[in-house]
Amino acid sequence: VGHSFGDWLGHLRDGAYPLSWSVARVIADQPFNLVFGAVGLALLWRERDGLPMPSGSRWPIFLTLWLGWGILGQLLPGRTPEGLLVLGLPLLFGAAYGVSRFLARTPRPLDWREAAFVLITLAILLVAGRFAANALLASVSFDLNLALIVLLIGIGMLLVIILFAVWTSWSRALWLGGVFLAGWLLLATLGNTWQLAHVHDAQRPNGLTAVSGHPTVRTLVEDLRTLSAQRDGDATAKPVQVQMVAAPDPLLGWYLRDRRMVEWVLAPSLEITGMMPLVISPGDEGGAGELSEQSPVPVGYIGSNYVLRYDWLPSELLTRPVPELAAPPEGDVGARVEAQLDGIWRARLQPFLRWALHHTVDNVPAGDGIRLWVMAEE
Repeated sequence: VGHSFGDWLGHLRDGAYPLSWSVARVIADQPFNLVFGAVGLALLWRERDGLPMPSGSRWPIFLTLWLGWGILGQLLPGRTPEGLLVLGLPLLFGAAYGVSRFLARTPRPLDWREAAFVLITLAILLVAGRFAANALLASVSFDLNLALIVLLIGIGMLLVIILFAVWTSWSRALWLGGVFLAGWLLLATLGNTWQLAHVHDAQRPNGLTAVSGHPTVRTLVEDLRTLSAQRDGDATAKPVQVQMVAAPDPLLGWYLRDRRMVEWVLAPSLEITGMMPLVISPGDEGGAGELSEQSPVPVGYIGSNYVLRYDWLPSELLTRPVPELAAPPEGDVGARVEAQLDGIWRARLQPFLRWALHHTVDNVPAGDGIRLWVMAEE
């Protein structure tokens, strides 16, 4: 209990995760649970008197308190990625109830041919809107014409629902609109979840944690195995010396766990059973460089660089400074507003929306570099 209380008090201290990161994560990763979870919780409160007894009527109170606890955890300055689970689970329960009630209210009778025609029309408009949005996001400068096209396509989708309501009834139109919205948000949530769980690329950082292991560290492991197999006939037998700054690096130690002989040293040494060890030292993020006189590695070694970890959060895209553009002529209010929009678009909106929709960034996040040294000839 004391440890749990101390861990909770740690949320009162400033952490590495700003509030904008929490908002961006919920919107980008859980759009389905965010929308239908809120709807489901509202329905639970509305229908709590008709829920099965004895515990059914207390279920809305429990989920609301759970959700409030999760929101409080994200409002405190010491928020963590684990706190997103506390926030997301009550929304997931609410979404399950909301969808079940939504399906139970399927309008009768419903002409499925008309419904299919409406859904197909909405899907075509959605795909067209996505193509227009992709073209807009590909433009570095803000393209007002493409933005208007995206807006008109959205208005067209609303008009389809309204026309169907005039043709039949509002209950059928709203139900079909809800079905389409649920399918769209569910696909978006599944796509973002797949990206978060299975895609790990420096060009497509997920930004769930402030510090992430870089994919090239796995390349380092394979290069160590290849060099050891080529020179000693065993992929794990060749000794490895790791130059540490103050203490062994836990991430690097985990990836070197299968090596037979790993030494953590303050300075590399060749006095290991008369063999020429592979040496890992702190380095730069860039490409391989030649041995310098100041290098701690003995003469004759050549090196190549890898990235061990990188620091990046999607909230950084929303806090970039907006550059000052050339001022438009005095009195031209439209040009002044367009210039301001263009500056905000270039600096913040376009990079953030590209990450939210495509999970790509313009610049690879900077990281901590290490260098692998190996004797040129043995």
